[in-house]
Amino acid sequence: MENKRIIYPDVIRIVSAFAVVTIHVIGFMWDIIPIKSADWLTLAIYNGFSRFSVPVFVMVSGMFILNPQKEKPIKDLYTQNILRICTSYVFWSAIYLLFRFFISKDFSGINGFELIKSLIGAFLNGDSHMWFMPMIVGLYIAAPILKKVTANKKIMEYYLIVWFVLQICLGFIGTLPYLDFAAKVFDSIYMPVALNYSGYFVLGYYLSKYPLSKKTNAAIYVLGGLGAVCSIVMTIFFSLKAGKPTDKYLDYLLPTTALYSIAVFIFFKERFEKKAFGSKSRNMITRISLDSFGIYLCHLLFVRIIFLLPIELHIPVIIRVPVLAVIAFAFSLLMSALLNRIPGVKKYIV
Repeated sequence: MENKRIIYPDVIRIVSAFAVVTIHVIGFMWDIIPIKSADWLTLAIYNGFSRFSVPVFVMVSGMFILNPQKEKPIKDLYTQNILRICTSYVFWSAIYLLFRFFISKDFSGINGFELIKSLIGAFLNGDSHMWFMPMIVGLYIAAPILKKVTANKKIMEYYLIVWFVLQICLGFIGTLPYLDFAAKVFDSIYMPVALNYSGYFVLGYYLSKYPLSKKTNAAIYVLGGLGAVCSIVMTIFFSLKAGKPTDKYLDYLLPTTALYSIAVFIFFKERFEKKAFGSKSRNMITRISLDSFGIYLCHLLFVRIIFLLPIELHIPVIIRVPVLAVIAFAFSLLMSALLNRIPGVKKYIV
């Protein structure tokens, strides 16, 4: 492995991959455990503190893809990055479809034309976690345009402000009780360039390129911590009020999650950008990071298998969640590492 490789994005990828696995482990218990129990409150806390995962993944992608100093022909963008995601999407959609059809029996009781339609729909839509891949494809398609934004610091800052106000803040106001009518007004402010996850994409490059002052970082840590706590408190409050679990206030495109994700990115950048690692540690971190995309793709298989096993773990959720997440992560890492060592597979599948 090259010693010049920047190590902190690798650390971020690994931590984010584990956070994604944790979220999906929680998902299998979210609607089952009574919301008034201490165990469910623990789930809500774990869920809230894991929500930096997807935003930070997108930020790391933007950090490299949107570097205007690294010219990448549009043809290469499509034949390498986008093609790999599309072929991976098709392959893993088929794998998850076969798993659901033969193992979890999700399509039992459906016959004839309805079965065929359900199978086609399940294949095209992918599994629940695979929404991430079309989203990334969209960002890659927009990358040559967004590079014109990242080439100018002032324009990039303007872009991020527009994104944060129109997408993150105004969208959040529309989710609040008694203010849902405002969502219609905000939806009419149509700004397609600065929507959804594009801000995280640009933000990743900005934070990697332009160091912030210590005071700014300290403020972001405070706001990020408050954001995480607020998202958890709102989730608990509105779930108890509704009498059923809700993850509405754990969405990735809310100011609470955005501030928390920015704080996490900066934390790992500050701690690991200049940290000296031994060659063995560096190689291990890099290797696991290279397997992180494969971990994301296959981890839900192992999470589902764990919860299909006829084994009841009579241990508190505070221990159960990290234990199951570590098990699912370890098996996912093993599968990803094995697939990455098969000639041709790395280029198109993981």
